[in-house]
Amino acid sequence: KGVDHIAMLTPTLLQGYPDIQIVLAGPPDDACGLYAQELLMPFVSEFPGRLFVCPEFFMMPAEVRRGAHFCFAPSISEPFGYVDVEFGLLGVPTVGCAVGGLGKMP
Repeated sequence: KGVDHIAMLTPTLLQGYPDIQIVLAGPPDDACGLYAQELLMPFVSEFPGRLFVCPEFFMMPAEVRRGAHFCFAPSISEPFGYVDVEFGLLGVPTVGCAVGGLGKMP
């Protein structure tokens, strides 16, 4: 749904901003997600502790979500969208496109 855009920017972001961490969590649900996973996996070992890629469902602790500065959701198609709600309820803003269900959280 657009996560490949994040994947293409990730090496540049990690090289240019040494204090950031990027987390990509959840199984890919389309070709863009598979492509993103393929792009990111080689960089996990290059940026230990700064790039986390988990292609499976898991319970992300609220502390991890609450500790985020923002949630980047570059969806090009989003029928409802839970991610922005989950982060928004913890006070973390979502940066993304106002498509479909995104944009519900102030």
